Amino acid sequence: MSRKLVLFGNGLGRAIDNDFYRLDLAFKAIWAGDLLDAQEKELIRKLVPGYEDGTPPSDEAELMNAQLAIQSVQTLESVLPAGIASQWLSDEARSVAKTIFKLNAHVARYFHSTSNSLPKRFSQDLVRFVNSRRPHIANLNYDPLLYDAFCRKTRVGKFPPVRICDDFDGALIDGFTRTGGFIRENFHLIYGEPKGYLLHLHGTPLYSDAEVEVAGKMVNRPTKLNREEMRSGKSSGRHIVLNHSEQKRSIIASSEILSLYWEAFREALAESKEVLLFGYSGFDDHVNQEISKLARGSKKTIVEWSGISGSARDRQRFWGNRLGDQLNVIRLDNILDFSDWDSEAY
Repeated sequence: MSRKLVLFGNGLGRAIDNDFYRLDLAFKAIWAGDLLDAQEKELIRKLVPGYEDGTPPSDEAELMNAQLAIQSVQTLESVLPAGIASQWLSDEARSVAKTIFKLNAHVARYFHSTSNSLPKRFSQDLVRFVNSRRPHIANLNYDPLLYDAFCRKTRVGKFPPVRICDDFDGALIDGFTRTGGFIRENFHLIYGEPKGYLLHLHGTPLYSDAEVEVAGKMVNRPTKLNREEMRSGKSSGRHIVLNHSEQKRSIIASSEILSLYWEAFREALAESKEVLLFGYSGFDDHVNQEISKLARGSKKTIVEWSGISGSARDRQRFWGNRLGDQLNVIRLDNILDFSDWDSEAY
């Protein structure tokens, strides 16, 4: 049985509700609401093109200047003595990171503000596949569609219900435990049990920073919030990749959660015989580079919507330019009709 890695992109949600899962509409909804105060909005207007005339960004590339400002301030704070840094930097400059992280967290939380779920048949087929084959799962989305399906008990055929994510007892591990937060050691596969990684490569609004008790001591450690805690505003945009493609690697490197996820992603690519890309646009260069480099000899199966412009030959060429050879492009009118999870790579 060959190992697989399945990477899910935004097409998963857009196959359910094409409008709701659009990033530009999430920006618009957050800006129109009262989640950001007047001072925060004024700072964002100065950093993000478009906001100065009340028009929200249409995509994450427009946050590039904001990320550069964050990096500049953080660099100065790291190299200057505290007293000098406070003289050189205004209060507004020192609040840049907090404000942009807050914007990112609200945008990511927007995708949790719905009762949408995966279709029952699709969800059951996917859960059965994950439970039996133990693939690695990587997700680029902020929404809870996959996470909800993996966290609830699902009956698969004649077998007892299974929960895919259940600390160390499920088929997938994500580095978190209920009481201990997030640490590298939680990724170790104990007792030789075959498990797959669950990797939120661009983060989720469920991730935050908190003090947790470990061996009787309180330590600072990234933690995973429950849904109510997330709604109350405790989530941290520090663990969310929402920016221009040129800045995504630096955001990943600054988060202990995301940087470890990307280490695990590289490990998963290196050992997988097939990479299945589901509803992925192909426009994240940092993702494409890792796949083309580390999965060079692996089969790459792309499941995409048939409504994307271009002939079958055009789409083969598009993916070849990004991922290399050994490609199998599957075009469907509805990608949620896909069920061939168990196909062997060789």
